[in-house]
Amino acid sequence: MKSLSINGETLQLAAKNLAELIDLLKIQGSFAIALNNQVVPKSELAMQNLNDGDHVEIIRPTVGG
Repeated sequence: MKSLSINGETLQLAAKNLAELIDLLKIQGSFAIALNNQVVPKSELAMQNLNDGDHVEIIRPTVGG
C-alpha cells in the first residue's frame, strides 16, 4: 500500500500506476490527471508508476455557465 495525496486527500492505496489508480477510484468519462504537478497524457497512464508520497490531481470538466 502506498500513501498518496489525491486532490489534497491522503489515501492508502495499492495502485502500482496511474491506470490502476483510475480503475480503483472508478473514474470514468472525461478527466485530466497530473502526477507531482506534471500533466500525464492518458496514453501514458499505465507507464507512470506511483511512489509513496506522490501527489495526484484529477480534474473533471464541469458543465454550466
